[in-house]
Amino acid sequence: AFADALRGIRACLNNGVKTGIRFTVNKYNQDDLPEIFEIIEREGIPRFCMYHLVYAGRGREMADMDTSIGEKRDILELVSRKTVELYEKGVEVEILTTDNHADGIFLLNHIKEQQPERQEEIEQLLQMHGGCSAGTKFANIDPRGNVHPCQFWQDYSVGNIREKPFSEIWTSDDELMIKLREKDKHVKGKCGDCSYKSLCSGCRIRARAVYDDLWAEDPACYLTQAEMK
Repeated sequence: AFADALRGIRACLNNGVKTGIRFTVNKYNQDDLPEIFEIIEREGIPRFCMYHLVYAGRGREMADMDTSIGEKRDILELVSRKTVELYEKGVEVEILTTDNHADGIFLLNHIKEQQPERQEEIEQLLQMHGGCSAGTKFANIDPRGNVHPCQFWQDYSVGNIREKPFSEIWTSDDELMIKLREKDKHVKGKCGDCSYKSLCSGCRIRARAVYDDLWAEDPACYLTQAEMK
C-alpha cells in the first residue's frame, strides 16, 4: 500500500497535479516523521501538512492514541528543525501544522529567542489567523445541507442551506456561534489564563471530549507557564 501511494504521488507530480502529504501524527507513527521529511526532499513533494488528532467522530474513539504533552513538544522541535534544514538546502516546500493552535505560540516563542526582529511580524500573522476558525472563518456543509461550525462538529447544526440562505444562517443569533466568535471571553483553565488566548483559545472539540466542557482548557496544549506569558 505504501509503495502504491508513493507511486500515485509520483504520477501526480509528473502530470502537474498539485500534490502534498497529509499526516495525522499519533503515538504509533510519530517515529516515522524523520523518514517523511526524507521522502519530501527526495521526491520533491511541495507541501506537507501535519495534523494533530482531534477527538471527534471516529477520532473520539482514538483519543488514547494521541501523543503525550512531552512528545508534542519533541514533534514540534523536529518539524521546526527539519523545516529550517530544508530551507537552508534550497528545497522549496510548504510545511504546515494543523489542529493545535498552541503550535503558533510555541513557534512565536522560538522566534523571540532566535529572530527577535521578526516577533512583531509573527504576532500580526497569528492575530490575523485568530486561532481556531470554527464558526468564524470556517464552516462545514454536509451532504444534506446542514451547516456546522467546522468539520469536527457534525453533531451540531446551525441551519440548513436547503431551507435558508447560507448568509442568513452564518449571521444568525445562534448562541454557540456567538460564543465561538468571542471565544477568548469564555475559555477557562489553562486557556483562560493564557496571555495568547486571542491568538489560540485551543480546540473546543477536544475540551468537550475530555472534560465534557466546551470551554475547558485544551487537553492537547503543551505550552509551559513561561511560554504562556
